[in-house]
Amino acid sequence: MEYLVSSKFGLELTDKEKAVFRLLAKGYSNKDIGSGLNYRPRTVKKYVYTCMKKLGVRNRTQLAILANDNSLK
Repeated sequence: MEYLVSSKFGLELTDKEKAVFRLLAKGYSNKDIGSGLNYRPRTVKKYVYTCMKKLGVRNRTQLAILANDNSLK
């Protein structure tokens, strides 16, 4: 994942963003991600949003596709 983010987009996700990103790629909902990481759903939503902005996608579906296309699950 470091390679994808650093070379393709010139940005790096934080550890918390990476954790949320990986669970999102596995198909978890914000509520489930929050439960697993002990975050509130609103916090998860914020991390999903920052991942989308950093990786240049418009929605969580595109984010999950990007993760799966790059074997980031």
